[in-house]
Amino acid sequence: MRRFARSFRDQAKLARAGNEFVHAMYGDGEPIRTRSAPAKPPRKRREPDVNAPPLEREVLKAVWKLLAHHPKVAWVTRLNSGTVMANFGADGVHPLRMNYKRGISDLIGQMKDGRFLACEVKREGAKLMDHQRDFLNEVIENGGVAFVARCVEDVEQELK
Repeated sequence: MRRFARSFRDQAKLARAGNEFVHAMYGDGEPIRTRSAPAKPPRKRREPDVNAPPLEREVLKAVWKLLAHHPKVAWVTRLNSGTVMANFGADGVHPLRMNYKRGISDLIGQMKDGRFLACEVKREGAKLMDHQRDFLNEVIENGGVAFVARCVEDVEQELK
């Protein structure tokens, strides 16, 4: 398929316009009527539940922004781990495993005093997995700063 292929509706619209043009020019009988696609009912949008806890990605975004601008933090970055689909040209698309240390935190960085920083972000009610807890404990045992953040207030509390 071409990159900018027209949709069926666009093609039908162009065909109708051409048909009406030919009819207007030559006036030879009725224009051919094409069947139009039935109109789809409008998609119902779900109203967000204002009482629901924020999603993990929303908490992550807020925590990351706070850490990036916190006066005690030198730098912070996000590590995406897991499997991604990578395109290798003629070979096609294959899964590519990102092999970091098991349980590595969502946000890692460095404090301005030189200590390693690890922040695992969880939404309200989500449990920490054993390998995530082991990683955080390993960072603490080796003199780093490691904590779980369920909201921005948790980060402020830990970095006091």
